[in-house]
This record gives sequence, C-alpha cells and structure tokens, in this order.
Amino acid sequence: MARIGVRITRVPSVLALSLSMALVLTATACVSDKADSAGSADTSTSGNKNGDAPVVVATTTWEGAFAKAAGAEDVKVIVPSSAQHAPDYDPKPSDLAAVADADFVLYAPFEPYAAQIKEAVGSDAKLVEVNLDNDADKASAEVIRLGEMFGTRDAAAKWNASFKREYGTLQKDLKAAWPDGKAPAVVAQVFSVCRRR
Repeated sequence: MARIGVRITRVPSVLALSLSMALVLTATACVSDKADSAGSADTSTSGNKNGDAPVVVATTTWEGAFAKAAGAEDVKVIVPSSAQHAPDYDPKPSDLAAVADADFVLYAPFEPYAAQIKEAVGSDAKLVEVNLDNDADKASAEVIRLGEMFGTRDAAAKWNASFKREYGTLQKDLKAAWPDGKAPAVVAQVFSVCRRR
C-alpha cells in the first residue's frame, strides 16, 4: 500500500476563526449576563404573555447560548452537552415539564423532537427554529431577531455590540498571524467553513 506524506503546518485558519467565534458567542453571553445582573435593566417590552421575563427552553447548549445572548435569563437546556448526537436524545420527564412551562422552545431543524415534546405536553410555547450558522453576521442577526421576539431588544443590542468588538479583534489577530501577510490554504470540513471577508 502506498504511503502519502503530508506536511501539516500549524497556521491560523478560517476554522480557527469559526471556533473562536463560537467561544466569543458563549463568553460574551456569560459576560453580558454578569453585567445585566449588576443592575442594568432592559426597558423593552417582555416577550412573555404574563409580562414577566420570557421562559426559554433550548434543545442544546448552542441554542441556549443564542437565547442568553439575546437577553433571556430563564433558559433551560434539554440535551446535556455530553450527548454525542442531539437528534438521538431521549427526553426525560423533567424536559417535558420544562417545555410545559415555557414561553419559547428553541430548536434546530435537525431536532424533530422539540415539536413532539411541545405537542405531547400540550404547551402553547412558541416553537422557534434557530439558524445555527457560524457566520458572524448571521449570528448577530439571529441574536437581534430573538431579542425582538423575547422583548429583550436592549440586552440583545448590548451583547451584539460586545460580540462585534470581540470578533473584530479576533479577525485582526488572525490576519496579523498569516505567513507573509497572505491567507494560508486550509482544508476543512464543509460545514465548518465560513465566508472569507
């Protein structure tokens, strides 16, 4: 059998920027949570029919991060982060109870159990399909859309400004690390590639 020699060089890549964006999404959601709890109140209208903060159930931690970034404070994640394949997750009774009390249920299109759980418990929660695209502009747009839906516009705008600053910093750092100032050729799995700017 022939052996093929491949030289692998560690260089910053589009994949690294994409992964960094995921970390920024999560980190800035956590930072904005701390800042919001320190006293800055969101003055926008609530997305909950009772006038309280919206209760959000997210199928995975990724949708949960979007919900928190959009300003939701009461977020329950159904699928544990240790699950290897979210669409195969078997819901527990506590998941059904959470959906029964939710105002919004966030899910990805490949997670059909969200609608099934909602129907099974007779919940009147709004099902919201979340665009999980790793592109920075699409992530920002999704957070703003969810903030409008939840009635947490101010918190979503604050997070979005923080996200754009952090993403811009990462982008500059990445470009500064390119060998000879040129983007390196990178091989990546198709779903992890974002458009080059």
